[in-house]
Amino acid sequence: MNIDTTFLLQKLGENQAIVILVTNLDENLDSAFLRRFHFIVEFPLPDDDERMRIWKSLFGRFKVIMKRVQRWIDGFER
Repeated sequence: MNIDTTFLLQKLGENQAIVILVTNLDENLDSAFLRRFHFIVEFPLPDDDERMRIWKSLFGRFKVIMKRVQRWIDGFER
């Protein structure tokens, strides 16, 4: 564990609180650290269709923006 993790665990032990942590590097989290949490909720990345539905729900009434978004998504290399 690094100093940041140790500090966080110390503070969690001192107080009862609701803590929400967010990371995109879950593979770097220590298993001992993860065992301290009661709930872990994962939000996977949306696939292309889901991503387009999200964009349309936010900007669907803006036709010009949606055409640009679609071209950008189509040209995006994964």
